[in-house]
Amino acid sequence: MSYTLGEHLVLGFEGAWPQPEFLEFLREKEIGGVILFKRNIESREQLKELIQCLREGRGQELIVSVDHEGGRVFRLPPPFTTIPPARVFGQYYERTQDTVLIAEIAGLIGLELRAVGFNLNYAPVLDVDSCAENPIIGDRSFHQNPEWIGPIAAAFIEGFHQAGMVSCGKHFPGHGDTQEDSHLTLPCVTATQQQMQQRELIPFAAAIRAGVPTLMTAHVLYPAWDEKFCGTLASRLNREVLRDQLGFEGVLFSDDLYMKGIAADASEVPAAAHQALLAGCDALLLCHQADCQRQTYDYLMEALQQEDALSAALSEAAPRVRALLQQLNVWQTQTWAEPQTQELENKLAQLQAEACGD
Repeated sequence: MSYTLGEHLVLGFEGAWPQPEFLEFLREKEIGGVILFKRNIESREQLKELIQCLREGRGQELIVSVDHEGGRVFRLPPPFTTIPPARVFGQYYERTQDTVLIAEIAGLIGLELRAVGFNLNYAPVLDVDSCAENPIIGDRSFHQNPEWIGPIAAAFIEGFHQAGMVSCGKHFPGHGDTQEDSHLTLPCVTATQQQMQQRELIPFAAAIRAGVPTLMTAHVLYPAWDEKFCGTLASRLNREVLRDQLGFEGVLFSDDLYMKGIAADASEVPAAAHQALLAGCDALLLCHQADCQRQTYDYLMEALQQEDALSAALSEAAPRVRALLQQLNVWQTQTWAEPQTQELENKLAQLQAEACGD
């Protein structure tokens, strides 16, 4: 199958409004998606105008994505409803074994995002809260019990999809059992394959059974599977374990390639992007630095002219990415309910009260 390189890239930018050069790059290179952060958002109305500008600048369906987990990872200003960390949902489930309320809340979160133009949310987190010293996961995880994470995550996936919001589970194959932050360095999970099968992989298998359409990789080293490459760059994990063993057929996103866990500086990003595609990632997040984004694109274009392996990898990934874009196009034309903010706040208050045992 033919492919377009740009469709496999998701880009971020600085400021509350994209530079003309960024919009031109989106259009000319047929970039597949954008990711927005707090740095891009001033107000609800500005955000709606910004997303509309990005869509018009691209000229076709565009992945418009955000990290909106709740708790510490919360990108949106008032009047968006404040969402508690994932651990609160886990505590509620531990107490009640109820996923109906969780799915309803996820659906209303999805509607709030969709109302301003987002169509993909990098959530839920599927990492197991297995290391108390973990500086980056912690309460972003639903629970310490991997068997309980699956039902909670499935409820989030269902709720998002009922709102027309694509979900993305992360960080495959698991970032919970580390004492370091992959934004700053390369963490290592020393568990054996058997230990990971019995802990890290359980929530991902459950999410795949629940129909999660996209997943995100981890910039973490897993010597039991690959002693050289981190998860994002490890073909054995992304192909043999995720595709062949767990049966995942959706889109696999890399985490941001500008994190220290994968690239010491911008000069290393293009080569990391190359290896990530060869290893089985379908789409790459490049969240910073316009110059680095252009250099990475040019590097990959040159590599495509010199080797068959990268062309084969993109040919394999292209049907998955295009199927996602087509799904977004279908959902974009549908009418979705307006979010009922007060209802969401009431449900969240109920969930938090139950989790605290009040």
